[in-house]
Amino acid sequence: ATLNFDRKLFVSHTKVYIIGEELAKKGMIDYIDFLQRDQEHRETAYVVVAKGSKAYDVMGISGGVEDIPGNYILQLIENKKYTSKITQITLFEYLRNYYDVGWQPIVGVIEKKEKKLTNKPEDIIADKSKGTVHELSSEGTAAFHREKLVGYLNGEETRGLNFIIGKIKDGVIQFPTPTPPSPSEAASIGKTINPMSVVEIVKTKTKNDIEIVDGEIMFKAKITLKGIVGEVIGDLDISKEEGLEALQNACAKEIEKEVEKAFIKAQKDLKSDIFGFGALFHKKYPKRWAKIKDNWHDIFQEANLDVEVNVDIVRTGLTDVPTKRVKGK
Repeated sequence: ATLNFDRKLFVSHTKVYIIGEELAKKGMIDYIDFLQRDQEHRETAYVVVAKGSKAYDVMGISGGVEDIPGNYILQLIENKKYTSKITQITLFEYLRNYYDVGWQPIVGVIEKKEKKLTNKPEDIIADKSKGTVHELSSEGTAAFHREKLVGYLNGEETRGLNFIIGKIKDGVIQFPTPTPPSPSEAASIGKTINPMSVVEIVKTKTKNDIEIVDGEIMFKAKITLKGIVGEVIGDLDISKEEGLEALQNACAKEIEKEVEKAFIKAQKDLKSDIFGFGALFHKKYPKRWAKIKDNWHDIFQEANLDVEVNVDIVRTGLTDVPTKRVKGK
């Protein structure tokens, strides 16, 4: 680089390492040696895979308020504190999981997508002069088996993963309102739209365990969530105890579904223990682990998962009755 540029490279400021999908599938650990060995690199930098493209394809794109593309990518990754559909993994965390036989690595995703434009004249001019306009998305997770990329989790599956590994910080859960709409309400909402409710995440806690029952391995995940009602569409009166309980149960059911989807995807499609259940087995049954660790890849695919979710809604917002309730009823 110094043969073509008038400054020596200074890599200590690097915040994100982007790996192309093709390279990630072949195995990227050999290329990481320099990043962890040289004293100028930081292991606190994030690692992401350019989904469906090469690393340079996502460089130079800034589809947000930030003009500097590097800062745009960094802030997309750091939006993890606002949503649970993003995976935020540093180089140190990747290497820690890579060296652990019972926990396969995951990293974040950066994906190039076509940007939807409005009909404003300036947008039409920009579209014609520059060709297709793109933006980036950080939704999802790149899953690995050892050093090789084996597939991706989508946003909902990523949230299920984050619930299991205890990395949920914020976000919202959207789910069907537990009571069916009245005929008049269904007509106003539309036949193709189901009434939905939203709970905003305040705090979560996950306790994982593992048991051997009749020679079968059972993973257990107990999830507790405290939340705030964000929206209730439908005739559900959460000022009454039974209405609030119904909303909590519906939210818990949605979380269970997302967790199970993530587990099945990892177990059947990715065939990789990205949850760290192997590490948990090693901790609880160290003598058994010494005998089965070389076959854990196959054992994980046959294990079962038991999910228990408890949702506690601590606030209902500025109102606790349906907004469209008829006056006097």
